[in-house]
Amino acid sequence: MAGLISRGNVYYAVYYVGKKQKRVSLETSTLQLAKEKLRQLESSLYRGNDNPLPSKTPISKVVADYIEGMR
Repeated sequence: MAGLISRGNVYYAVYYVGKKQKRVSLETSTLQLAKEKLRQLESSLYRGNDNPLPSKTPISKVVADYIEGMR
């Protein structure tokens, strides 16, 4: 089970993997959005996915990899 903490105007999800604490920014300042993202994170962790939150991969890299895969 994960928890929510607020640092400044940003909410973070806090959870444990083994004995190690993980803290992931939910990149929102709205409590309602933070709760929804926390639910998504908990569901994903329960299913065994590592992190369901969007990555910061540049769109140009995604498109280039897609085009390379189509060849």
